[in-house]
Amino acid sequence: MVVHQPRYEIWESLDEVLFLAPGGRTVFLGPQRAVGPYFTNELGETPSLRDNPADFYMDVISDKGGFCVDRWADYVRRNPDAARGSAADGAAPAAPEEQRKGSSFARHGGSADSADSLGRVALDQGVEVSLPQLTEALRLNGAYGDVELQARLLLDMYRERHAATDGKEAGSLQDLLVELGRVDRGSGFLRQLMHAHHRSVKQQINSSTSLAIELMTICAAGLLMGFASKFTFEGILNEPYTLLSPSSQVVTIPQSAMFVGMSVGLAAGPPGVNTFGRELVIYWREAAVGHSPLAYYIGKSWSMLYRILLCALHFTALYLIQCEQVVSSAELFLIALGIFWAVYGMASIVSAIIPIETASLVAVVVALIAPVFGGYVRNIPELLKKSTYAWWANEAFFTYATDDFQIYMVDKTAGVFYYTLDQTTRDLVMVFAIGLIYRFITYFLLVGLHREKQA
Repeated sequence: MVVHQPRYEIWESLDEVLFLAPGGRTVFLGPQRAVGPYFTNELGETPSLRDNPADFYMDVISDKGGFCVDRWADYVRRNPDAARGSAADGAAPAAPEEQRKGSSFARHGGSADSADSLGRVALDQGVEVSLPQLTEALRLNGAYGDVELQARLLLDMYRERHAATDGKEAGSLQDLLVELGRVDRGSGFLRQLMHAHHRSVKQQINSSTSLAIELMTICAAGLLMGFASKFTFEGILNEPYTLLSPSSQVVTIPQSAMFVGMSVGLAAGPPGVNTFGRELVIYWREAAVGHSPLAYYIGKSWSMLYRILLCALHFTALYLIQCEQVVSSAELFLIALGIFWAVYGMASIVSAIIPIETASLVAVVVALIAPVFGGYVRNIPELLKKSTYAWWANEAFFTYATDDFQIYMVDKTAGVFYYTLDQTTRDLVMVFAIGLIYRFITYFLLVGLHREKQA
């Protein structure tokens, strides 16, 4: 059976485990109960009590695949029996009857008679219940996983209640087992958010080739678009020189703004899809075991901000090398940053509803079409244009680019394209707000679609 990062219950029911690194290379082969000692002793990696072991081990393999493969090869050379799937610690595979299914002892209604009687007799007679005794009692009644931790928690709760009520209302261990099953022992929201963020950052660092290709694409797009923006703005001269006006070139700035939006969309569409498109299986699995979807989503989105900032900086720098229009680096960076932010959000929506095989293509097409609504094409309904990020980005671009051309009737030219001058703060806020709306939509799609895979 092939399982992709199984939930805790499935992990505990496995007898033998084979871990593979990318490329189908073996990282570990042996009994499930030998995985922990192997990772601790050979790789120096130990999961905490709150970690899902399968998640932890697969994250280690994802981060250090080559190292894990090399360590396993060295281990096999030192222990030839490991190559034939024998126990990595010399122990035989766990017996099937020891691998009970279920999420917890309490949740599946295992009988706690022996554990309860042990606790009651011991406390009534003033005898200290030892941790090994209760651990064994829980195992005999179907508990699995870290039974010793469960026993320790039960004893602590039982003794606290016994002391608080002076021994009169201690309750039974069966009651405490049920209560323990209701206790949320998972990580808090902030910790889950940080875990999702850190893991995503590691994934991006490990995929440095993908980032390098994206940055090279963006640099090329910036150079080409900067070169295409060499034509300066020429409008109608102010009075009294109106009759002396040269042939107007009023479309060059809206056209350049549209090209900027298209080039950013072309470069940012595919990586925007990958933000969640290739993570859906992981998201479904983690949601199914109780992880907070919102914490995962915020952490993942947060980790992409560094990438967006880096991309916007590269595009701005290369664009300004060739561009002859009067737009400052800070102004262009803010516009490019807003467009990258919006395109990533729009691509995330596409990845949530379209299979990953075609999502990148669809995202690029949508990102190329959106800038057309930015004002250069004037016969599109105004309400439709203003519902896109491209309109507000292009309006800000027009204001910035015409700021030094006050000898012309810039306001008249702006009216031709239905732009409002000197509203750059509002324009940029709208670009980022639309990008944020895209992310809200993506989140609700992630949570609302494929509910059966998140249960």
